[in-house]
Amino acid sequence: MNPARTAADAGPKSPAVPALNALLQCELAAVEAYEFALSRFEDHPFHADLRVIRYHHETAVAVLRDHVRNLGGEPGAGFRPWGLNAGGATGRIDSATILAVLRQGEENGVNEFEQALLGDELTQECRFAIRAELLPRCHDHIDVLAGMASAAAGKG
Repeated sequence: MNPARTAADAGPKSPAVPALNALLQCELAAVEAYEFALSRFEDHPFHADLRVIRYHHETAVAVLRDHVRNLGGEPGAGFRPWGLNAGGATGRIDSATILAVLRQGEENGVNEFEQALLGDELTQECRFAIRAELLPRCHDHIDVLAGMASAAAGKG
């Protein structure tokens, strides 16, 4: 196994930049998905928790963009939608489906972060940010969303 990279080892051609931009796309998609969810839960008790989770993803976007820039790269702007606002079916998506899609997105995010940690591309600083902040928050989000889904099912 190769020793972990440091920021001093990286530059504009750093293999960490594409890996970080892939994670950035996931986080941008999360922000978009939570924006949609917030519009659907406007006057709902879940609104405050969803707003906090969106904020966490916005923070993750900023962290990942900073790491890309620190490595001499250009942060990506595109994202892969989570499926909540595609196809014009937004008016027909019920709250249980929204919560399920958000949870699946969070689980996919956990997998993306874990896969990135398995590779050799990331610097030590990037690995630390993922392990200490970004990945634990995704796990917390999954727990919060599971609680929301349980609460919503209990009311039905």
